[in-house]
Amino acid sequence: MMRIFYRSVLAASFLALTSTHALAVDTFVWQSGQTGAQSWTTPSNWSPSGVPNSGEDVANISVGASTTIDLGAMDQTVVELMLNTTNPAANVEVSSSGGILVLQNDDDNNIDGSENNPYLGYNLGRVRIHSTGGATNPHTISAMIRDSNTSLTNYEGVAFHGDTSIVLSGGYEAVSEIEGAQAAISSFLTDGAEVTISGPISLTDPVNGMDRDLRVNTYGDNDPGVPPKGTIRLTGDISGSGGLLVGWDQHIDSDVINPSPAPTLPSSDVYISGNNTFTGGFTLARANVYLGSDTALGTGTVRGSGQKQQEGFNFLSTDDARVISNNLVITENVAFRGDHSLEWSGLVTQTNVRSINNEIAEGKQLTFSGPHYAFTENDGEFQRGMHYEGSGRTVLTAGFHDRYDTADVESDGDPIGPVPPGESGPGNLIKSGSGTMVVGGASTYTGDTHIRGGNLHFVDNAALGLDPAPGGTNSVVSWGGAIGVDSGVIGNADFLNLFSTDVNSSDPYLADDGGLMLGVGEYNQNISFAPGGNLDKAGLMSLAAHEDGNVFTGAITPRDNLYRLGGGVGTLTLPNANQLTGANSLLAINGGEVALTNTNDYSGGTEIQHTTVTVEDLANGGAASGIGSSSSDEANLFIQSGTLKYAGSGDSTDRLFTIGTRGATIESSGSGAVEFTSSAALGVDIAEERTADVNSGAFPTSFNDEVVNLTNVDDLVPGMLFFTDGTDVFGQPLIPAEGVTIRSVSRRSGPIDNDHDDPAYKNQIRLNHVLSPVAFADGATVRFGPAPERKLTLAGDNSGDNTLTPLVDDASDGGLVGIRKTGSGRWVLEGDNTYTGSTEVQGGVLVVNGDQTGGGMTTVADGGRIAGDGSLGGGLTLEEGGGFLVELLGATADVLDVAGDLDLSAIGDSLDVSLLGAVSGSSWVIASYDGVLSGVFDAVTPGYTVDYGTGSNSVITLTSTGAPVLLGDYNGNGIVDAADFTVWRDNLGGDNNALMGKGDETGLSAGVVDMADYDLWVSQFGQMLPSLATSVPEPSALLLIGFSIAAASWASRRRD
Repeated sequence: MMRIFYRSVLAASFLALTSTHALAVDTFVWQSGQTGAQSWTTPSNWSPSGVPNSGEDVANISVGASTTIDLGAMDQTVVELMLNTTNPAANVEVSSSGGILVLQNDDDNNIDGSENNPYLGYNLGRVRIHSTGGATNPHTISAMIRDSNTSLTNYEGVAFHGDTSIVLSGGYEAVSEIEGAQAAISSFLTDGAEVTISGPISLTDPVNGMDRDLRVNTYGDNDPGVPPKGTIRLTGDISGSGGLLVGWDQHIDSDVINPSPAPTLPSSDVYISGNNTFTGGFTLARANVYLGSDTALGTGTVRGSGQKQQEGFNFLSTDDARVISNNLVITENVAFRGDHSLEWSGLVTQTNVRSINNEIAEGKQLTFSGPHYAFTENDGEFQRGMHYEGSGRTVLTAGFHDRYDTADVESDGDPIGPVPPGESGPGNLIKSGSGTMVVGGASTYTGDTHIRGGNLHFVDNAALGLDPAPGGTNSVVSWGGAIGVDSGVIGNADFLNLFSTDVNSSDPYLADDGGLMLGVGEYNQNISFAPGGNLDKAGLMSLAAHEDGNVFTGAITPRDNLYRLGGGVGTLTLPNANQLTGANSLLAINGGEVALTNTNDYSGGTEIQHTTVTVEDLANGGAASGIGSSSSDEANLFIQSGTLKYAGSGDSTDRLFTIGTRGATIESSGSGAVEFTSSAALGVDIAEERTADVNSGAFPTSFNDEVVNLTNVDDLVPGMLFFTDGTDVFGQPLIPAEGVTIRSVSRRSGPIDNDHDDPAYKNQIRLNHVLSPVAFADGATVRFGPAPERKLTLAGDNSGDNTLTPLVDDASDGGLVGIRKTGSGRWVLEGDNTYTGSTEVQGGVLVVNGDQTGGGMTTVADGGRIAGDGSLGGGLTLEEGGGFLVELLGATADVLDVAGDLDLSAIGDSLDVSLLGAVSGSSWVIASYDGVLSGVFDAVTPGYTVDYGTGSNSVITLTSTGAPVLLGDYNGNGIVDAADFTVWRDNLGGDNNALMGKGDETGLSAGVVDMADYDLWVSQFGQMLPSLATSVPEPSALLLIGFSIAAASWASRRRD
């Protein structure tokens, strides 16, 4: 008999350091000629002759034709099973006439003495099933599988390897003499191959009746290498008294499991779709669990396992009608993802401070029809906050509550069930992320409501715990997003009394300045945020819209001469002239979009923070416009990580603006282009000095890196240097003279999740430098270094000559400024800019006509093109898919001068020629470069060649190949005929390169296939190149009328 010793490859690395141990196994190789219906127990079918039937036997089966091997009536045992086919049309089936396929590894790693090293066990103690050969049909095991390879700690179980799918249709069960031993199934199959268990799965030991938990794609403490990421489908019914755990659950701090800042993703996909009745509970670790039936998770409680700060604990629904009725205890953060809605009808609670992250697709919904509790068990007088995060829509229909006691009466004296308000610590509801959350039902929580992002709706006061009020919500903590009561906000004193306008308090619960949504039907009413007004209590908040958008037609009386608009994720539209008026200013803040579709005459400035302001009119400074009638001074339009979006029919303005420390965006997406005509410099903001408490309360707190109670943090950015001349209690400097770096910035922080007696601060930064316990000073003067490179982003889809003439420079403190071009539209830089940051063309066309002197690199990414007759102060790199656009008209072409290196080495970059009209001449200089040239254009518009110059002649010359250009000849056959109409029709709305450079590239038609290209085709119809001898008759008027009707129809379809 052939005796073969196997060790895992990984175990070999330990041989030089430890004593060795290996299981001697017998390998039985199937006689490849034995195909069709065969018997496992026929000795002559194996080489050497015999029958594999022990925990030390390997069965290696490889055939060239489909083969079914019957185990017979008796059980057969293997430590390893190899199923392979040399013919992709063939597959292997292991069947049974009553016998069970027992999987068992007799090397159980229980090794005495110095050899007690689990890595030295055969297959790391696992049973392995190899499924290989790339068969079109999966290999099958239709015999019942009995997993005898259970474990108390290491979860060795059964591992699947290979490149071919495998189906276990006979069912699965696990046995052990050890109480608490767990079974495990892990898939290491390659992408596209799946393990499917379509037979019944029992989680009760069939021999002794003990519970048998099953771990699926787990990763144990002793497992090396990459965790299992193969796809497993559990389509059979799962029954029994054991539980199911899916995913990796170990706290392993290594690059394999937990690289910074997030764990290795994607994790494995596990689909569960049986009519499952198992009672032992379900535990979600790091995996994507697809819920294919309402009973996918059995009947027990669902919990989590892992580290709360990590990602990848995901539930996904496979059907919009999916309803899961299990109770859910959030022991680790849990996420809901996918393309389908999901309803969870069981009660939900948590054991600590955890989060529900809803990332379900737009248009779908995560509904919780069972009650939510902020915490469970007896946590004393602590308060707990439950976080709701993500971009999806979340609906609670049974309210939010403080505590639900799940312990039995004997353990803590409290009955199982909800704890009455006031008999436990308060629960806080915390909403963040960009999604929408709706809370309905009768809530009883007595904690606070925190809104940090997105939209938070309460159906009525009862959903807030206010009607009737068992204890009442303490307050609303609003510093982002938008909050509202759908049944009504105006005149709702119980709700409005939860807010505060006390800007002088250090308590972060006060001075609420997030977004405020009005009730359904209230957006036509007059509102006043001024003292004594109907929204006085929310006087520092911004008027926000519901996520579906609202048109506000009433009048607004602002507080402190400052209109505050925006918040959450909706679009708030003000359609009337001068709805914003008088000696007031505008602050657009807290997210969402503010659409000012008419002119306003307020005379103060406009500030846009983390919000989009859309206007249809941009007049010169001093004239009424969408953003008022302030002067053109750069201080009157301040953009801090926000967007000014132009959506009009074409305007020019001499208004300047200031770029905040976090950057600014100007977008043009209207029917006409916008031009900023002033030649003066744009403003660039810097972070000025201010007062703060450095490491306040450092003794005895353990967080010795905090600076709190700053007067403002909106202009502070992680990566800035922080300085202070303050000294500690011994007169020593608080920080090194060279400064330390800011690592995080928070507008608010405080006792959200801890005891009420903890200190509470507002406006906090944290440093990357730990201060000593005596290094603290209140009211210290603090200073800041330059912001990391900020970007002025030019965005939008308008393809006209959107123009920026003002000078773009760096910040006065040396902070770099760069330009980023995004979207499919076109922007022109006319100014002689001096900024030294980078220029990124990520989409559309950026035309550089000014002489840029800054030495920053210019990069053109996939989908972007650069053009112009100006100069770049640094190098130019075209990445894969990036383009250099040459626009020809008459005998001239723009020449772009590159002061640095010119890198054209990327695969897929291109030189795109566009004709702006009739062309004369045959050769044009299109660019020059002072540095080193690398590579050549990967693609050039047909009909042209390129000379790249050498040595002192560092110019790029474009030459026509001699073939005359025939405008309107979109298919390049030398004749403008009906076939060219087809090319136009098929590319309508797309890139004009599809027309081979022979379309209309003037005005708004530049870069896009549109009706102007159709008009050009009509005007050229019938024309042909001189080299074609056959004349083409003039088209009939009737024919062109027919094409005109068709063109209008196609254009209408594209708009729809």
